[in-house]
Amino acid sequence: GEIWQKHHRHMSHLLGVYPCNSMNWYNHPELIKAAVISMNDRTDASTGWSMGQKINSWARTGDGDRVLEIIGSLFKDGLYPNLFDVHPPFQIDGNFGYTAGVNEMLMQSHCGFIHLLPALPQKWENGKVEGLVARGNFCVDIAWQKGKMTSARITANVGGKCKICYQNQFLEFDTVKGGSYEIQIEGANRIRVAHDERTE
Repeated sequence: GEIWQKHHRHMSHLLGVYPCNSMNWYNHPELIKAAVISMNDRTDASTGWSMGQKINSWARTGDGDRVLEIIGSLFKDGLYPNLFDVHPPFQIDGNFGYTAGVNEMLMQSHCGFIHLLPALPQKWENGKVEGLVARGNFCVDIAWQKGKMTSARITANVGGKCKICYQNQFLEFDTVKGGSYEIQIEGANRIRVAHDERTE
């Protein structure tokens, strides 16, 4: 009882960072700065669901390098040989939290727009991801080289307005159901819709 109360007392004020969305860099940057201080004070040492919480919370702050450090700890000391998350006997929350956190590193959509590569670690220099699903039922594919996005594709499973962000550059455009929209970089990280392919 006492340990549970202590653990949750320190965590509850951070729920607005993750899994909720009441604190972010766009509506309350001062609260995110305060959350970072609190998260640093708590340290990264954890097991079970708390490991998943920290992975996702740091991803929401945009600190991909910090997330990667925690993921390294998870793989070094936080998994049993059968890949169950270490927290006797085990907690699957850490496993699911890790996979959710990788998604949060590559794409976030909790602020009312699709944020592309919001917490990409420096060590993930080149890569691509396909099939992430953003709020609004948009399917997102992203490719990057040397730490910079090279292209992205947004497929509108339902249609409607789509707003995206990459490195503080915003773009909003209309979509139709089934439409596929290629996003490209133009100049100094400016983004544009290169073309769309519409299906009947």
